[in-house]
Amino acid sequence: MRRLLTLLRSFTVLGLLLVFTAVAILLVTHEGRVAIRAAMLVPEVLPGASFQPLRMISEPPIEEEVTYPFSGGAGRASLWRPAGPGQHGALILFLGVNPDYGYEPLRQFAAAVARQGAVVLLVHSVELDNSRLSLAEVDALVGAARYVRELPYVNPKRVGFAGFCVGGSFALLAAGDPRIAADVRFVNSFGGFYSAETFLAAMTTRTVAVDNLTQEAWQPDARATTWFLQAVVNAMPQAAERAELERLLQAGGPLTPDQRRALTPRLRSVYDLLANRDPSVFGPLYEGLPADVRAELAKFAPGNNFPFLQARVFLMADSNDRYIPHTESKLLNFALREYPRRVFTEFDFFDHMTPGQTREGLDLLREVWKLYSHLYLVLLELS
Repeated sequence: MRRLLTLLRSFTVLGLLLVFTAVAILLVTHEGRVAIRAAMLVPEVLPGASFQPLRMISEPPIEEEVTYPFSGGAGRASLWRPAGPGQHGALILFLGVNPDYGYEPLRQFAAAVARQGAVVLLVHSVELDNSRLSLAEVDALVGAARYVRELPYVNPKRVGFAGFCVGGSFALLAAGDPRIAADVRFVNSFGGFYSAETFLAAMTTRTVAVDNLTQEAWQPDARATTWFLQAVVNAMPQAAERAELERLLQAGGPLTPDQRRALTPRLRSVYDLLANRDPSVFGPLYEGLPADVRAELAKFAPGNNFPFLQARVFLMADSNDRYIPHTESKLLNFALREYPRRVFTEFDFFDHMTPGQTREGLDLLREVWKLYSHLYLVLLELS
C-alpha cells in the first residue's frame, strides 16, 4: 500500500512537472504564444460563444475609417489597430458580393484580431456592390497593401491578405500582382473561385465536377446566381447588348424559337450558355462566346498571377457552400500542387462564411479543431 501511494505521488509530481513545463514552453516560445493567441481567437469567431478571453486580457483596439490612394482614385477602408505601442503585422480583409461592412460578427472578428496584436484593414469594394467583376478591385488591394506597409505601427514584412467568397479570388490576384508580390507575406482565400469559366459552369448547369469522370448536383443560392449572371451581363462590352441581355434574364422563362432567332449572333451565344443546364455541352457553348466576352471573363482567373506569387497560400473551403462550390477551392489547390508554400483546409460546418451552424458534439469539435489549426498557421505568418 505504501509503495502504491509513493508511486501515485511520484506520478502526480511528474504530471505537474509536465504541465508546468508545457505552460513554460508555450509562454516562452513564439510558437507557443501564437498557439495560445489562436486558441483565444476561436471563441471570437464562433457565434454565440459565451467565453471570450481576449476581451478579458486586452484593451479595445483603436478603430477608424481611412482613405488611401490607388491607381483608380481613392480607396476607402475600416481600420483596427492594437492600442499598445510597437509595430504589428497587418491583415488586409476583402469581402465578396454586396458586402455589409457593419455586420457585427465581421467587426467583432476584426477587433479580435487587433486585440491579439495585429492591424486589420477592411477594404471597401470598388465595383462588387454593383454586381461587376472589375480589376479595379485588384488595383485597390494593391494600393491598400502599399498604404498599410507605410503606417508607422505596421511591420512591413508581415502584411497579408484574407479574402472571402469572390473576394478570395481577388485576394489571390492581388497577392500575385507583380507590383507587390515580393512584399506580401501570405494570402488566405476562403471560398474563392478558380476561374470565371469553371464558376459559370457550376452556376448554369447546377453541377460540379468531383473528378474527371464524375459530376454531382449543386444548387447555388438564388442571390449568388442573380449576382453572377448580372456580372456576366456586365462583361458585355456594348451598352445595348447589356440592356437587351438583362431584359431577357429579368423576363425569365425560355425564349420561343422565333424570339431566339431574333437575337444577334453575339447575344444568342451568351443567352444559350446562360440558359443551358447540360454539363456535357457547356464547353462548346463557352467556346462559342464572343472572343471579347471570353477575354473579359478570363481576366479574373487567379492562376493568371500564380507565376508571380511568392506569398504563403492558405485555402479554405466548406463543402456546404451554396455561393461558390467547394470544388473551386479544390481546383485552386490542384493548380498550386507544385507550389510548396500552401495549406488547404476543407470544413463541413459553415453557413457560407458563418461557422458552427450545422454540427454538434464530436463533429463540431473536429471542425473547431481544424479551424484552430488553420488560424494558428495564419497567425504564425502575421505575428
